[in-house]
Amino acid sequence: MEKVRVGIIGAGSIAQMAHIPSFNKAKNCELVALADRDERKLKHLGDRYGIPLLFTDYQRLIRSNLDAVVICTPTYLHVPMALEALEYGKHVFSEKPLALSAPSAEELVSAVARSDRLLMVGLNYRFRPDAQVLKRLIDENELGSIYYMKAGWLQRMTHSVMDSWKYKRKRAGGGALLNLAVHMIELILWFAERKEVVAVDSLVYKKMEEEEVEDSAFVLLKFDDDSSATVEVSWTLVHEKDLTYLNVFGTEGAALLYPLRIHKLMLGNPVNVTPRLRSVGNPFKVSYDLQASHFIECIRRGSRPFTGVEDGLRIARIIDAAYESSKQKREVRLD
Repeated sequence: MEKVRVGIIGAGSIAQMAHIPSFNKAKNCELVALADRDERKLKHLGDRYGIPLLFTDYQRLIRSNLDAVVICTPTYLHVPMALEALEYGKHVFSEKPLALSAPSAEELVSAVARSDRLLMVGLNYRFRPDAQVLKRLIDENELGSIYYMKAGWLQRMTHSVMDSWKYKRKRAGGGALLNLAVHMIELILWFAERKEVVAVDSLVYKKMEEEEVEDSAFVLLKFDDDSSATVEVSWTLVHEKDLTYLNVFGTEGAALLYPLRIHKLMLGNPVNVTPRLRSVGNPFKVSYDLQASHFIECIRRGSRPFTGVEDGLRIARIIDAAYESSKQKREVRLD
């Protein structure tokens, strides 16, 4: 295969900010198609990036001469579009979250197993250079035994979010828990990949009862080795700026992401041992570039993607358990 022919479904903000630019410049990739119901937006993006095939009907894109489809649509469309793309022999990249629920994600796992195509989930935080450095240090036991992690993504309130499809249950499936906590949970699971989550305890909150989905959530994850992790998310924070963090605490050291800071115990004292990262630009943009390149190379080599459909299913099961925990007002055990 010389170049992988790619089509993108959905031309919203994440496609415009991340996926279209990243796939447009990825090595061995040819971005040849784009689908969206907004004809004006289609023409503008097609002209800007030189995309020759423009469709207002996504099914025409899926049935066209492509190797892979990138799905950047509201959450409720991820599974049906991915299933259709697999049926037509396309490799699939799906934005997070993979599905509205774990049973839907399981349907995709089965479809991928039946096909000879791959499906990759958009968990781009794992491609951040700072996150990869921290993962390497954890795997090399530089921080000792990890006993606690805490993460948060707290977005200040904006009117644009209130009017978004993300606040509509039928289209989004859930609120801040499903749409923001995914990234924090995926990093925690990656850092603790030798462990299994055995229980979830959660609270979700809506500031206004008439809203369809939650705007804030708190989740406690318990692992099989008695370690734990907490995640807090919100998109209605009354604050001057967004707050994003992830802390890792081990018996021999601790680390912070955003920005990366690492301290280790040396002769009984904490010492800053943060490595100097090679400047590669904005970590957010770099993560999407690396993610797109990885997807293309997996197709070319026939290899399993770094963030496969099984990762999306594992996260979906935890999110489902978190919603059930909040509903039942008790801890939920995972099988």
